[in-house]
Amino acid sequence: MPRHIKVAAAQMGPNNEGTPREEIVERMLVLLESAARDGVELIVYPEMALTTYFPKKIRRDFDQFFETEVPPKALEPLLRRAAEARIAVHVGFCEKADGTYF
Repeated sequence: MPRHIKVAAAQMGPNNEGTPREEIVERMLVLLESAARDGVELIVYPEMALTTYFPKKIRRDFDQFFETEVPPKALEPLLRRAAEARIAVHVGFCEKADGTYF
């Protein structure tokens, strides 16, 4: 028998360069709370949800946009609340591990 789940695509809008990750996560939490009220079982945040879209220009300081911990520490409040609400979460972010960029 097929199982149906309710999925939400989180439309965050742009993240401005210099916005702290904690502030971005607060916006993500607002969307999570809305999804919880709507009975969502899976919420999907966009690629590079924790940073500005930095590939739009050539730069040397791009390391600041990559996470070195998985999951990123900044996501702890979001992941904790998602667990409480029993909502699965997908968050796209850039990662650097062992000198390799993902």
